[in-house]
Amino acid sequence: EMMKEIAITLTNTQRTLEYPRPYTPNMIPIGGGHMSTHMTPLPQDLKNFMDSAKEGMIYFSLGTFIPARVIPSEYIQAFVSVFKKLPQKVLWKTELENIPGLSENVRLTKWAPQPAVLSHPNCLLFVTHGGLFSQNEAFYAAIPVVGIPFFNEQRHNMKFYEHLRVG
Repeated sequence: EMMKEIAITLTNTQRTLEYPRPYTPNMIPIGGGHMSTHMTPLPQDLKNFMDSAKEGMIYFSLGTFIPARVIPSEYIQAFVSVFKKLPQKVLWKTELENIPGLSENVRLTKWAPQPAVLSHPNCLLFVTHGGLFSQNEAFYAAIPVVGIPFFNEQRHNMKFYEHLRVG
């Protein structure tokens, strides 16, 4: 019965970040509504790490739904191997406290204020799962992305980024 009483629907979408689709007059897209011009500032240790990234910095985060402990160790070691070869620093958001073989250019963090990280002038690339909030935050910061999607929504988001030629 409540469904009959709905007068307006706010959708967490942004027309510029999705393929064209029909909207009824009572559907209002508010994608990026979680964004704020008053970002949580970077903690000083992360700011120092990013400020010192003379060759730039890559932010690697697979979101909050996929804990690193469920990712096969050979995949984790593949990331370690690739990151070791990069001249850029890598900020890796993960709940793992220690990863064998991690090189000096990689910093692990359990949490980071993602919009502030992506908006830092030394941030060059965002390696992401492709979730909707991450998509909006990367677009807002004008940062190119490399997607590692796990769910259909994320695949769809990354496909559209590919279509826009920003990922």
